[in-house]
Amino acid sequence: MKKIITNAILFNIGWIACVAGGDKIALLTGLVILTIHFLWVNKDPQEWRIIFTVMSIGIIIDSIWFYSGLMKNADHSLLIPVWLIVLWVIFATTINNCLRWLHGRPALGALVGLIFGPFAYWMGANISTVVIKEPLIQSMLLIGFGWMLMLPSFFILTRRIRSVE
Repeated sequence: MKKIITNAILFNIGWIACVAGGDKIALLTGLVILTIHFLWVNKDPQEWRIIFTVMSIGIIIDSIWFYSGLMKNADHSLLIPVWLIVLWVIFATTINNCLRWLHGRPALGALVGLIFGPFAYWMGANISTVVIKEPLIQSMLLIGFGWMLMLPSFFILTRRIRSVE
């Protein structure tokens, strides 16, 4: 239980550091969180594959959202910021740890993604340099739909990665 709580706390610290601190703070924080994660929270060798898979999908989805104009950075770049990439790495550490209770519950995972995915993006946009396209309600619905599909998919992919061991 201590490791699950530690994972949740590390994710929340990482989320704030990435969103509010920008690229340099995010890189440093991400390195510290990954070090703690692999030294204490989860030493499973398959964890690297899970993190890489979740991170890659997240970066692709966010890149599509940036390229399509659903979100943009204050500098109007079509590339997602470095801090958002680091945030995906940190989020990926939660899939097999503090979010483990959602494994095998795809409907609940979809509901959690639908509600908390857009909420996190909205909060992040209020703190960071990212802007979400207006009208906000339509953008939030699109982000929510994306997360409704993504979150349960991450658990399915985790199960498949583990079965390949």
